[in-house]
Formats: sequence, C-alpha cells, structure tokens
Amino acid sequence: MLQDDGVPLEDYEKQEKAFLRDRSLIQMHYLPESADYPRHGIILAVKMPLRRIAETYARCFKRESHYDSLQFEADEPSCQAALLTTRRFAARGSIVAGAAGFSSQYWADQGDRLVMAWVWIHPYERGQGLLWQHWAELEREYGQFLVAHPYSPAMIRFLIAHRDSIDPERITASYRTEIYGTDGSN
Repeated sequence: MLQDDGVPLEDYEKQEKAFLRDRSLIQMHYLPESADYPRHGIILAVKMPLRRIAETYARCFKRESHYDSLQFEADEPSCQAALLTTRRFAARGSIVAGAAGFSSQYWADQGDRLVMAWVWIHPYERGQGLLWQHWAELEREYGQFLVAHPYSPAMIRFLIAHRDSIDPERITASYRTEIYGTDGSN
C-alpha cells in the first residue's frame, strides 16, 4: 500500500519503529579494550565517536530534565565532556554508563569559570556512587569546576552527601543553604 507521497506504508512503519526504538532505548556503550580507553575511570570525549556517545547521553538528559535545548552537541568545539565508565559489569573493555558535560560560563559572583553543566547516568547505575567514584578524576582533569544549576533532586542529594568534600563556593549561591545548612560562608 502506498501513501499519498508514493512511499510504501511499510517504510513509514519501519521508520516509526526505528524512531520509537531510538527514543525509548537507553543503552550503555561498550568500548573495546585499548590503550585509548581505560577499563575504569573517565574517558575524555575528544574524538568524534566519543563525542557522539556524550551527545546521546545529553539527549537523554534533555528529555528527562525537560530542557528546551541540548546541553552538549558533538559538533560544537566549545563543549567538553567526560564519559563515565562503570565497574559493575564484567567486560574486557569499557562500559560507558554516563557522561558529564563542561563549558565555560560567566557567574556573577565568580566571573568566567569552567562549569559542570550537566551529568546524566544510566538508570541502572543511578544510586550506585558512579559520579562520586569519578569525582576526583574529573577534578584532576577539569580543576575546581563549578556545579551549574538548576539541580535535580538527585544532584541535590549528591551534593548534600558530599558537602564535606565539595567547597561551597563551587555551588550556586541560591542553593548553599539547602545543601550546607547555611550560606556556606565561614
């Protein structure tokens, strides 16, 4: 059967199934064992295939957070991202279960600073400490980055759980009382 535009109905059904599959399937990405990809730790999304993986997770973040715009685009050179690997699954290579995006932003009380703009972790890995496992390595790579807002309930729980290790000045001023119990100043 043909549609009005002459395209067989089966082709539309295939396209719709592919769209729905891509929209609803959230996969962890496997990277073969190599010198470029450590089995555990962060993997900097510098090469285009890795940037595409980061972009897929940024799309998941956008959908879940109901943002209007994508926080990371693979083709945008000013965007930086780190892929987060998991240790919970046995594999010869790396299993990427999330990503964190970084960009330079201006904050009124901080000036131009590098900011962790978004983090997305696969639902199977949430609540397992994945971000904290990689936090020190993210700091080694990106320095004392600020943590951008607005914060999801999960990010607020993360910041509260680790408030003794994260300087209050790295948190948006309007959230400091909620996270630190005071405005965070000494």
